[in-house]
Amino acid sequence: MIYLEEALDQFKNLAPEAVLTIDSDWAAQQITALENKYKASLSPLIVYWAIGEIKIDKIKDYLKQELGLEEPLAGEIGQEIIERIIKPINARLIFLDASPAKTNISMSQEKLIILEILKSKLKEEL
Repeated sequence: MIYLEEALDQFKNLAPEAVLTIDSDWAAQQITALENKYKASLSPLIVYWAIGEIKIDKIKDYLKQELGLEEPLAGEIGQEIIERIIKPINARLIFLDASPAKTNISMSQEKLIILEILKSKLKEEL
């Protein structure tokens, strides 16, 4: 695994929408909440995931190796990271993808996301 400093350099070179989404206040709040809940530093894991150094199916292994967590707890934290942070970030990035050839979200799904933003998050987004 590469050093965190190198990972951060690679993170800064990601597409701007990826950096802004992963480095958003919302993501920071989610990460901080999990770090406080489990008393563990999880931010490096998110950076490693963002640059492709850690795949989703290896998060539990990272938590065991790097943080010294035991099997049940590593699995629990890993699943919570996936559900609360990674899946929402992925969904947001898929939505932000401007490619007309994207196939992982339909127009109707995009419309629902836009309506949700307009209904409940307009003030946050402004």
